[in-house]
Order: sequence, then structure tokens, then C-alpha cells
Amino acid sequence: MWFNFLIKWAIPSLILFLLGWSVVGEFRTGLYGTSFSDNYSEGFRWMRFVPMLTVLFWLFGGGILAYMVASKGSYES
Repeated sequence: MWFNFLIKWAIPSLILFLLGWSVVGEFRTGLYGTSFSDNYSEGFRWMRFVPMLTVLFWLFGGGILAYMVASKGSYES
């Protein structure tokens, strides 16, 4: 009984918490601990948003692909 609880709720919750903690940490300190706002001149300040846009694109694209596969049953071009 405790094993089913761990597999269904505890472990997925812990994994989602750690993933969320990591993503928030990356947004606060910059990609891999670098701060884009300090490292780039005025002309390249837009690059500080690249890590956030990359993660959002990855999540959005993965969600669309998962929806396509789930709705068709298998991936077909």
C-alpha cells in the first residue's frame, strides 16, 4: 500500500518540485549561474531573455507534440 502511494504521489511530486526549483533558480541567476544583464552591452541586452524563451519554447513544443501523439494514438507525419 505504501509503495503505491510513493509511486503515484510522493515521487512525482518530489520530481516536479525539484524541476520547478531548478527552473526558478536558472531564471534568477541566469543560465548556468551567469547573469546576462551584467555580461552584455546595451546592444545585446535582449539576450538575457534567451534562456527563458528557450525553456518556454521547449515546454510549449513538447506539450503540442504530446497532445498530437495522444490524440492520434501514434505519431504519423
